[in-house]
Amino acid sequence: MSTDPTFLSCPASKCNSGQLHPQGAAEPIFRCNACAVRSCIICLTPWHEGRTCTQHQQDLIDVNNVRAADARRAQEKMREEAASEVEVKRVAKICPNKACGARIEKISGCNHMTVSSLTKKYDVSLTSRVNSVVSATTSSAGFA
Repeated sequence: MSTDPTFLSCPASKCNSGQLHPQGAAEPIFRCNACAVRSCIICLTPWHEGRTCTQHQQDLIDVNNVRAADARRAQEKMREEAASEVEVKRVAKICPNKACGARIEKISGCNHMTVSSLTKKYDVSLTSRVNSVVSATTSSAGFA
């Protein structure tokens, strides 16, 4: 029977059945008698209820275009993040507190910074420890 041109195998991955579908493209809905899966014999996809084959094919193209655009945006974001990381490593110094390891950058003001968790002062220009005096006032950025 599988040599009959009207014989179609069920497209469901867990079904090994097949049957004759003599209507062909005139009746594109193929319903497997064994598992009841409905598929389109023209599109070779699951049946697209309420959509013509042309509409369904356009939907598939649109979905693929969206996926491609999402992939491009994700790649661009990864490139931007990598460039940002390179720039941070270029301009920022590593916090002299070995337990911290955060990148710091002096924007303005004096060269002293207070690490609030350890209450130690550092000379930002040298990134070396100045002393262990507690700063009474620090900005929200942690600079004295």
